[in-house]
Amino acid sequence: EDSRKPSIVYLYNQMQTPMLSKLCDEVNLQLNEYLEGTDPSDAYAFAFLHSIGISWDQIRILVSALPLWITNNLEPGWDLLQRGPVRTMLKRPSLDYLRQRLQVGPSQIYHLLKTHTRLSGYDSCSK
Repeated sequence: EDSRKPSIVYLYNQMQTPMLSKLCDEVNLQLNEYLEGTDPSDAYAFAFLHSIGISWDQIRILVSALPLWITNNLEPGWDLLQRGPVRTMLKRPSLDYLRQRLQVGPSQIYHLLKTHTRLSGYDSCSK
């Protein structure tokens, strides 16, 4: 679905990094504030960067300087589904439009969707 990012399976096969799940857990501990509501492949990508020697501080700087490196997760989690009517698959153009229009990151869009679940039905073509 998301042509801008490779799948988790692709990243897993290409990284060939031992202890990948442990690295991803460390990514979630170190970068939780940046990764909430993001695509799971983002954690794998940052795990790879850390495995090749890039420090957590350097990754934080890169994520802050280049916010489009991380993208919203298109699949709503159970916490969104429990709050009200939500699409089964969120639309990438709509999420990108909200990010650009509101000038916020994926975690803010995720919290916005948790508060206002009907936003998941928003279509960027109707702007």
